[in-house]
Amino acid sequence: KALKSSITSKQYDCEELIADLVSQACIQVLPKNSSNFNVDNIRVVKILGSGVHDSRVINGMVFHRKTEGEVTKADNCRVAVFACAFDIMHTETK
Repeated sequence: KALKSSITSKQYDCEELIADLVSQACIQVLPKNSSNFNVDNIRVVKILGSGVHDSRVINGMVFHRKTEGEVTKADNCRVAVFACAFDIMHTETK
């Protein structure tokens, strides 16, 4: 009920759906000791092209920005995420 009243002030008429999704997300990231709960582990992102009723909880991370390259879709791909500088070394040619 606490979620529902907070969401109603911002999203009238969709509060049931959004409150359910937010509660699912909170339960998924809830640590064993609930006093260690971090609200930054939950992110709500609006993505253009769909309606509120197409919303869902996604396990993982969501980055809300445009693609930086030409490829926007790939099937059966593998993804690598690097948290460090990644540069190709240039060698001298004779």
